Amino acid sequence: MVFMRVCTYCGKENDDSAGFCIGCHDSLDHPLHSFPVVSDEKKGERGIFAEIGLIVGITGTCIVALTSYPVFLLPRGTPLRPMVWSVALVLTAVGTFVIGLPCAFFGTTSNKRLIGWLGVGLCVAPAPLGFAMLHIAMALHGLELEQ
Repeated sequence: MVFMRVCTYCGKENDDSAGFCIGCHDSLDHPLHSFPVVSDEKKGERGIFAEIGLIVGITGTCIVALTSYPVFLLPRGTPLRPMVWSVALVLTAVGTFVIGLPCAFFGTTSNKRLIGWLGVGLCVAPAPLGFAMLHIAMALHGLELEQ
């Protein structure tokens, strides 16, 4: 890690040995002016976590969508087992949330920030998507969930 003195007034990076900011000439002797700066090499290494988060989010969202798809094709009146289906959706959503979300959040600190944020969104998506699919399928089959 490279230690740089960052001016709290103007944000300019200065050498560790500098006493005054090269941008605004403010004093850098305050202890809050020195903190570790993450190098571009470390940011590049963190990019794999953004990609892992995105892959897990896409996988979880696709599993929820694809397991819901056949329910919409069943003829009206066909027996439906919503409990087994909803348990599978909840387990998929929880797995995606627990595995993918931390990776995606960690990946947002890399140089692949956009991929990390897309992963965050897709890791959160299976839960509301599954809930919506369950309610739509139940309405199509004339069933109601007890509140």
